[in-house]
Amino acid sequence: MGKGAEGPINGGCVFCFGLVYIISVSLFFSSFELLNPNKIGIAKDTMTNKLTTGTVYFEGHYFLGLTKKFEIYPARSISMYLKSISATSSDNLAVSLDVSCQYRLNPDEIFKLYAKFSQSYESYYESQVREVVQAETLNWETQPDFYVNRVQIGNAMRKTLKGIFNTSHAELVGFQLRSVDLPDNLEEAIRDTIVAAQLTTTTTIEQAATLKRTEASNVEAEADAEIEEIDAQATATGTLIKADASAMYTKKVTKARANALLYTARAMNLTKSQMFELLWQQTVAANPWSSKASVGFDDATMLDNLITTSI
Repeated sequence: MGKGAEGPINGGCVFCFGLVYIISVSLFFSSFELLNPNKIGIAKDTMTNKLTTGTVYFEGHYFLGLTKKFEIYPARSISMYLKSISATSSDNLAVSLDVSCQYRLNPDEIFKLYAKFSQSYESYYESQVREVVQAETLNWETQPDFYVNRVQIGNAMRKTLKGIFNTSHAELVGFQLRSVDLPDNLEEAIRDTIVAAQLTTTTTIEQAATLKRTEASNVEAEADAEIEEIDAQATATGTLIKADASAMYTKKVTKARANALLYTARAMNLTKSQMFELLWQQTVAANPWSSKASVGFDDATMLDNLITTSI
C-alpha cells in the first residue's frame, strides 16, 4: 500500500513544479516592456498609479516588473489640422479660417506634461490654437487685411502660439494659415478690386511699352540721320580725294612733258623761239581740228600744210 501511494504523490509534485516553473517564466517575461521607435515613455505602477520618476525611456526592451507599464508619448512631431474656425474681425464681420500646425513634446518636461494633462494634451493644444486664431482675428480688418496682409496675420498667430507651446511642455515646429473664407459680398468687392487693379496695371504696362517703342523709333531715326551724315561726309571726302588725285596727275603729266621738251631742245641746241615753234607745231599736229583758232587760221588748207610740215 505504501509503495503504491508514492507514485501519485511524486507525480503531483512534478506537476506542481512544472506549473510553478511555467508561471514563473511567464511572469518573468511579463515584466519586460517594449517601446517602439519614435516613442518615449515613463514607467507607471498599475497597482498604485505612481510614476517611476527621474527616468524617461526611449525605444527598446526594458525590465520594469510585473505591475509597471509605460505611459507612451510620441517622440516625433504631431500634426494638427483645424478647419472652419469661426472668428470675428475687427470690423465685426464673420470670418472662417483653416489652419494647421506641427508641434513636438519636450522629453525633459514629460513628467510635468503627464501631471498636467495625462494623455489629454492633444485636446488642450487644439483648444489653444482655436483661441489664438479667434483672438488674433479681432486685431485685423477683413478688408484690406485679410486680402493683402495674410502673411502678417499668420506670423502674428505663429508668434503667440509659440509662446503658449513653450510654456506648456512642448515646442511649436510650424504653423500655416491655410485659407480664409470671407463674407460673399466682401469677396465680390475684393474680386472687383482685383480686376480694377489688374486693368490699371495692364494699362500702365501698355503705356510703358508704347513709350519704349516711341523711344526706340526716335533712336532709330537718329541713327539713320547719323548714318546719312556719315555717308555724305564720306562721299564729300571721296570726291575731294579724287579731285586732288586728278589734279596731281595732271600736274605730274604737264611737268613730265615740260621736262621732255626741255631735254629735246637742249639735245638739238634749239633757241627759245625755236623751242616754242616746235611746241606749237606738235600741238597743232596732235589736235588738227580743235587748234585752228589758237593759230588764227580759218582755212583748212593752211592747216593741212602745217600738219604735213610739222616735225
